[in-house]
Amino acid sequence: MTRIQRLGLAVSLGLAMVTGIFRAHAEATAETNVFKAAADGIEFRHDVFPEPWSTFVLKIQLGRPDLKFLPVLGQFDRIGLNTLSAQVRQVPARIGEPVAAINGDFYKTEGEPMPGDPRGLFVSRGELISGPVERDCVWFGTNGLPNVGMIHSQFTLQIGNRAAVTNGLNEAFDGSQPVIYSLAGSSGAKGGKSFIMAKSGAGPWLPLRLGMTYHAVLKERLDEEAPVPDDALIVCLPTDLGRAVQAGDEVTFSTATSPNLRGVDTAIGGGPAILRDGQTVEAHIGKPNERHPRTAMGWNETHMFFVVVDGRQTQSVGMTLAELSKYMAGLGCKDAMNLDGGGSTEMILNGKIVNSPCFGSERSCATSLIALRPAAPKTRPGTAIRD
Repeated sequence: MTRIQRLGLAVSLGLAMVTGIFRAHAEATAETNVFKAAADGIEFRHDVFPEPWSTFVLKIQLGRPDLKFLPVLGQFDRIGLNTLSAQVRQVPARIGEPVAAINGDFYKTEGEPMPGDPRGLFVSRGELISGPVERDCVWFGTNGLPNVGMIHSQFTLQIGNRAAVTNGLNEAFDGSQPVIYSLAGSSGAKGGKSFIMAKSGAGPWLPLRLGMTYHAVLKERLDEEAPVPDDALIVCLPTDLGRAVQAGDEVTFSTATSPNLRGVDTAIGGGPAILRDGQTVEAHIGKPNERHPRTAMGWNETHMFFVVVDGRQTQSVGMTLAELSKYMAGLGCKDAMNLDGGGSTEMILNGKIVNSPCFGSERSCATSLIALRPAAPKTRPGTAIRD
């Protein structure tokens, strides 16, 4: 075979290989880049692109009474770390049956104080667990529809006639401000001066909710870290304030926010927002232009979208936030927010992990957002269920 013949054969083989690659990609795209029914009210889609990207999408109907969104902590109703699979399994049958889930907010890691503490707003089944920070969050309004934006904490605590001060909630105590601990059975504060705080008067009490004012009384002082008692709180005070107060002092504290989220029973932090009214939002966080595994949630008037993008792998390099925003707009989202990504990026559908976590296995994370079928209310024999 002459050199020219060998060159011609090589070109032919190369063209055949390239044609085969594009044909295989076209076939894969035809097979994957479409929505298919996955459960009643839920469609699933796996997209493959030549960048390379591998993305996974759940399209969930909004407004259905048989599909609700449930934010879950690492230990279900306790702060901690756990895999997404474990968080899904921990949902009690009395609440409902999980159908799908994605990982949630950023969080304090294993090497930090109070690992598993969500960094942003977290409200589940009406209970306020974590206050907002200067990042976007998603909350479901009293009309049941999602919203995205920056929520500002106006949490304050006043003891006796002293001036009101800002306070934290269920977070590591660093001595800069009082912190209230509300999760029964969880660890209390370390450092500072701590008191058990009991209800005072006839106003609202536990579980804590957004936009409320509470009245309490300081009970016994704690000399060491202790679990939060049932139907009570622990407040940890900076040393100077702790020395100035005593058991029997009356306390008023507020869970107000701006804007006012009173009545909101579902919220989860993350950020930043990447779509508003169909327009890309410029990201003002570190490394927005780097490609990483990503998790996000978006929506329009009729559907919620759970999205994960695999990354740091041969078959998928991950997306920048701008690329993620464009992709979600293409799905039909009007608004969208980024969630924790990297090794936390994961999606579960019908009990199975559908994407490829970049570490090759599940990473323990702090929160998740679960789409579930609510359990039917129990009724006594011979009684009817009223709307």
